[in-house]
Amino acid sequence: MNDRTTPTVTVTIQVPSNAPEDVISRVTALGTELGAQGGIDQVLLDLVRTCHVCGCTDERACFGGCWWANDEGAADLCSSCADGPRQ
Repeated sequence: MNDRTTPTVTVTIQVPSNAPEDVISRVTALGTELGAQGGIDQVLLDLVRTCHVCGCTDERACFGGCWWANDEGAADLCSSCADGPRQ
């Protein structure tokens, strides 16, 4: 008897948090379609916090580093962009 189990297949789709709602809706629908396919056990949609000015994220910060300068609920803004326009 063979005790090997089939590995779980998970697909994660990352979308910038500042993506338009229609894009997020289309990606969500894509995730649902992927989940209906055989061989895929779980589809995760991950909204990645993204600065609405320069596009930096937690994983790809501005050159020299930055941090989130805004309150929750406001459009994401990093400390580099909150200091004013870049030169």
